[in-house]
Amino acid sequence: MKTLKEYLKTLAIKIRTSKRQQKDYQRNHRGIHDYKLMREIYEFKYDYRHRHIAYCIMKGTARDRIEQPAEDNKPNEKRIQEIIDEFTKTTQDVCASA
Repeated sequence: MKTLKEYLKTLAIKIRTSKRQQKDYQRNHRGIHDYKLMREIYEFKYDYRHRHIAYCIMKGTARDRIEQPAEDNKPNEKRIQEIIDEFTKTTQDVCASA
């Protein structure tokens, strides 16, 4: 789980940096958005949300304590399961080779 936690920290830094870049762009271009940068922020946030949920589930945190999304903002359960499977497969490969 340590590698997933480290990835989440790196992703959080990318999100903060990209948001700062977006604000700077808006200041320098009279409020106009850099849509390429906005898309990048969205993708980082989407990835972070689902990896964070997967990380918490693997740690044993109850699902209702992780987040309480609005009815129209449910997380992608398939993506969460893919992340969990990806991580458990990697962990099993490391244990088998040791």
